[in-house]
Amino acid sequence: MSSLEETCRRLHDHFVALKTSRDRKTQGPVYVLEHPLSIAECDALTSQLRVAYRTMGARQGHWLAWLVAATELGYSYSGSDYWPRLQKRVPEWEFNDRGRLARWFERFAKEFAGARPSGAWAAQFRLIAWPITHAILPTDLQVQLARAIYTARHYLFGIEEKSDEELGQTIARRWVPHGDRFERLLQREAFVGSLVRMLLQPKAEQDALSQQTLRRIVADVDSKSEAEILLRDARASCRPTVRFAAPAPRAEQSAVSRPRFSPDLVLEQSTDGQWQSFVYPSSAVGLAAEAPALRKSLERLRFSVAGNPTQAFSALELLNASPRKRPLGTFPVTGTPVLRFFPSDAPDAVLLTRDCVMAPREYWVFKIRNDGSAWLQSTPTLLSGASYLVGSLDPTKVLPGKTLERPLGDLRLARLELASTLTETDRAALRSAGFQVAQRTALHPWGVLPRVWREDGFAEYVQGEPLLLRVERDHYFAALRVTVDSEAAQELPSATSDAFLLEIGGLALGDHEIGIDTLTVERKAKVLTTTRVASTLLHVHVRAPSAWQPGVLPTEALAVNVEPEGTTLEQVLDGVADLSVEGAAEDVVEVTLQIVDGGGERHGHTILRRRPPITRADWHKHLEAATRDSELPYHALGATQAALVISSERFGSHRKDVSVFPSPLRWALKPHGSGFIIQLHTDDDVPAQVTFHSRATPCAEVPIAFARVFDAMSACDGLYVARQHETQAVLEVSSPPAQLTGFEALASARIEERDPLRLLACLACWIGAPMLGRLAKTRHTQTVNGLHTQLVHVLARDPWPYYEQRVAKHRSLKELDDLVVPKVPNYGRVLGLLRGSRDPDVARTKFLSASDQFAVCKDPARVALAWQLVFDPRSARDLRLLGESLADPALQALIRGARLIQLGMREEAAK
Repeated sequence: MSSLEETCRRLHDHFVALKTSRDRKTQGPVYVLEHPLSIAECDALTSQLRVAYRTMGARQGHWLAWLVAATELGYSYSGSDYWPRLQKRVPEWEFNDRGRLARWFERFAKEFAGARPSGAWAAQFRLIAWPITHAILPTDLQVQLARAIYTARHYLFGIEEKSDEELGQTIARRWVPHGDRFERLLQREAFVGSLVRMLLQPKAEQDALSQQTLRRIVADVDSKSEAEILLRDARASCRPTVRFAAPAPRAEQSAVSRPRFSPDLVLEQSTDGQWQSFVYPSSAVGLAAEAPALRKSLERLRFSVAGNPTQAFSALELLNASPRKRPLGTFPVTGTPVLRFFPSDAPDAVLLTRDCVMAPREYWVFKIRNDGSAWLQSTPTLLSGASYLVGSLDPTKVLPGKTLERPLGDLRLARLELASTLTETDRAALRSAGFQVAQRTALHPWGVLPRVWREDGFAEYVQGEPLLLRVERDHYFAALRVTVDSEAAQELPSATSDAFLLEIGGLALGDHEIGIDTLTVERKAKVLTTTRVASTLLHVHVRAPSAWQPGVLPTEALAVNVEPEGTTLEQVLDGVADLSVEGAAEDVVEVTLQIVDGGGERHGHTILRRRPPITRADWHKHLEAATRDSELPYHALGATQAALVISSERFGSHRKDVSVFPSPLRWALKPHGSGFIIQLHTDDDVPAQVTFHSRATPCAEVPIAFARVFDAMSACDGLYVARQHETQAVLEVSSPPAQLTGFEALASARIEERDPLRLLACLACWIGAPMLGRLAKTRHTQTVNGLHTQLVHVLARDPWPYYEQRVAKHRSLKELDDLVVPKVPNYGRVLGLLRGSRDPDVARTKFLSASDQFAVCKDPARVALAWQLVFDPRSARDLRLLGESLADPALQALIRGARLIQLGMREEAAK
């Protein structure tokens, strides 16, 4: 018996067993794609059929093998040229054999309860419908289905309780299909539902398909980057969900807090790693609104900052929404005011100064925010998953966490990192040290987003929409108690995960109060004791849908997400902020960045205009194109207010305010003819020191008189650096001569600086500078890359630069391999393996480990610094550590090793 006959016998036995199993479980159809052959075996089978067809044609005894080959071709079908592609695989294939293939599919349907094509498309394309149907989900439809699932993901929670037909209907109703074939696929609702279940719950038991076929389709879908990202978010909607039915409603009034005046004490880290103290004066806008006489009083008052009593500022600046931060001369001690108002005998000055007195503290607890700044808390309450700076003026106090080497005056500091979920042992240790440990149950909207969601615990939903909450907890508990309007309570068992979903249904129109308590349960003898651990409260307003909503839109909301919370204009322009929009597929959404400058003039810049959904990738792509608009950076530089405006043809506008924090030392632009002139604004009486770095010699400083840029001056091509006390403001201007072409304007800079400290400081200025002008980003990248390469070459030392330049010509890293030290067994081999890595984070971890293992350097801080200098110079700010490391020969070895890995990774990525 030939191998082809053996394969056919194997296929027959497999499909018989599959039909028997399917009959016992689901009575569902069998698909030819569920064959047991691997990809390599399928390729070999096609070759065998090609040889057999050449000698004896399409034999009846090989019918199952022909069906497998035809179905595999259907699996890679892209909508056209099926038969020509089959003829290309089997050159002697004849047109009349198509009917024979269709009859064999009919036979398969009868003998093995195989799937049959259905619908108008199958009736019109009777022959080709068979292999396409048995291919289940051809590869060209996989991304489209992933997009459809992603669009409808907010309606797919509780998937385990929905039938395949219900899932298919959900997809079909909330997706506008693109292309006839995908539209025909959506008409098979039960079949689509089974595919949705298969893709969203790939690890769950599935009876509709064999496990091998299921794994193959899921792997193929996930191998497509766009589909993998979309399904990853959609799978998060299929978490286990606790359901709770709400009783009759009862409206409640929510309390309104009164505004208070209390300045914020903030620590920020300078470029050399030293923490410095600042004060953010509180805005007096709320106080002035309640007491109009205060506004007149502020016109007469002035204030000074702790440690700098000789410099006074007008109290009128407190009427701004965000008063400017001020550096503290000395760290304030207990009982002294951080701000002092005068004339000291004025009644309002006495009251405001009293509000600024620092309360007595055993510990000074600063919570570290996402931007790296640390804000003083009023109480020593700690939250899990957060980072803190803990300080004490008492030299005998033991500080939790890692003690910092350099104190802030008399204040000793330690950095404390808390895990996201704390054990009872961790909590007890912190409590014994004098800290309060909060136990929280946080609520977040999930699925269909509410019309309004505020951090103060208020939400607005439309009647008929699912109210689905994501419950996050930082402590362990046994049960959950849910109350609605304080009239009904139901205890539900706790989910095992740190976060789970809670669905609340049946809320009537009006206002509701939803309370959630976490409980511990203790049994002693026959007595069961329940104790409340933590509580949270949510005020919900349910309103009737607007007239345009029922039955019109596939997605009944415009959901806008902007991250991180408290986004700044700088984060938007740097590409750090993310934006995404969900809405009706036939709607049109426009995203505009609105900027108000110091003169009150409003500038609008349209970032994108398209149909939803708008993904994060869409946002960043269009934002990058928009920032190349020369006017946007100009307006952003002088911004005092900013907002993202998301406008929809169907849903109106959504405004997201973007924070703007003008620095006390800042650059500004003033239009001048077809160009502009630059100005330097300062809030200090002391003139700033200004230097200019030309692009041709980016490390050379040329002093500029402060009066010139204070009154305005024409901008030259290069970098402007202004320094005043501890504040620095930088601005990069790209203004190549107009007669130069783009290529000529990109001439390489001449960098001859050999001092590593000077190079790193200069590189930090260029990296962090806002960019303006023609070819700004391209020329900025070229200058920064030149400085970075020079820094690495100086630290790696001769003859490394010479041989690295040869790499570009010979495309071989062998000569650099010979320069890596130390020459110890296996160290070079480890570096060679890391060169092939595609993940810099993984490579960094292994590089740190190898440096210690092979005794290259035992100081992890120096190893980390070397890696930063090569891979991420933006984060390498510790000039002190670099200065101490220059005399250490290990630094040269570390730089060479890290650079070799970087060059190897670039070479690997280019393949």
